[in-house]
Amino acid sequence: MTADGAADSAHVELIGAAEDPGWLVIIDAQRIFADPASEWASPFWPGAWARIRELADQFGPERTLLTRWLPTADRSTSWGAYFAAWPFADVPADNALYELVDGARELSVHPTIDEPTFGKWGPQLQAALGADGAGGAGATGAPRFTVAGVSTDCCVISTVLPAADAGAWVHVDEAGCAASSAENGEAALAVMRLFPPQVSVGQGAAEEQIRRHYEECRSDGAGALEALHATAIHLELSLEDCATVLGMSGEVRRAGGSWRIPPA
Repeated sequence: MTADGAADSAHVELIGAAEDPGWLVIIDAQRIFADPASEWASPFWPGAWARIRELADQFGPERTLLTRWLPTADRSTSWGAYFAAWPFADVPADNALYELVDGARELSVHPTIDEPTFGKWGPQLQAALGADGAGGAGATGAPRFTVAGVSTDCCVISTVLPAADAGAWVHVDEAGCAASSAENGEAALAVMRLFPPQVSVGQGAAEEQIRRHYEECRSDGAGALEALHATAIHLELSLEDCATVLGMSGEVRRAGGSWRIPPA
């Protein structure tokens, strides 16, 4: 640990590499959201795509899933009005608009998970993750996965929150997500940050490792603050950073400094 309590960045990267973080789920890396000529193109796609490729390299094709949004919803529902408002998108599902962007298909060995809904948390994604295929699942056995893709304020957030509700552990890679606008993206990220410990938001593997080690300590019988302290020591991170990720900043402030156990 450095003098100011911050983790050495190289050490954090090694933590992420040494432990299995689960799956990577890439949300809707499709031309309709990436092509600058599309009405739905995210201005942040190029930067997000660079980060997505980095993440896919870290997770590998066996642990990466790709989703697509397809225009196959029942037009007799409110989706009919939706497509009436966006006629350019009301085309057959095999239209080039709905193809994956160049280079995406090679990131996964699995079939794409195609849904007519904004959110992709459903039977297909649940089956793909699998009860024992979550890699690094905690004591509950719930799926663990990192989310990246487009758009932060639509298909990403509407995937993340139902997954959290179902008990999954979800890490949102902020740098790997592309929003419709800066304002909308910040609003969506702010909402997702309201749901720790099920949801963490950040740009690396540290948040996932904090949650995992904390849950392991709790499973071993440690109290909440004791587990927080042990996690900070084990990962060589500041207590403040760990508390923020775990949603425990208030508890730490109320407890003051008397509970802190000197490191061995």
